[in-house]
Amino acid sequence: MDVPKPVDTTEQVFTPYGQEPTPAAPTHPGAFAPMNAAQGDERYATPGWSWGAFMASTMFLLGIRKYAYLWIYLVGLIPFVGPFAILAFMLFLGAKGREMAMRSPAFSNRDQYVGFMKAIDHGGKIMFFLFVFLIILVAVSLSFAAAYIW
Repeated sequence: MDVPKPVDTTEQVFTPYGQEPTPAAPTHPGAFAPMNAAQGDERYATPGWSWGAFMASTMFLLGIRKYAYLWIYLVGLIPFVGPFAILAFMLFLGAKGREMAMRSPAFSNRDQYVGFMKAIDHGGKIMFFLFVFLIILVAVSLSFAAAYIW
């Protein structure tokens, strides 16, 4: 009597760097394989700059459930050094935010990850351009005010 062989249930995992797919399981419960172009929007699946992680870093860290990184904001209380440390941390999150979110247990599937990254990146871009606009507006208004004062 022949016993049927069990069916291989491992999924194909696609790496974000365009490498060949390899059969593997996610590294932890809730993890999912990063997408490739055939599975969704490639911008949000590949590592790169994240405006949302840069501009809204606190919301980003809360969204991907990386609460331990929030302690770094206490460094901001140190005089003279704090603002530079926070800026360096924001730049780090902007550069590595997508990779951190991909490995986060906060998302159970690709759609949740892509939805979160689209929302946080659009919000981050809006915040950045509003910030630049306000800086320009203040600089122009101060230059006009200086003309009337002198």
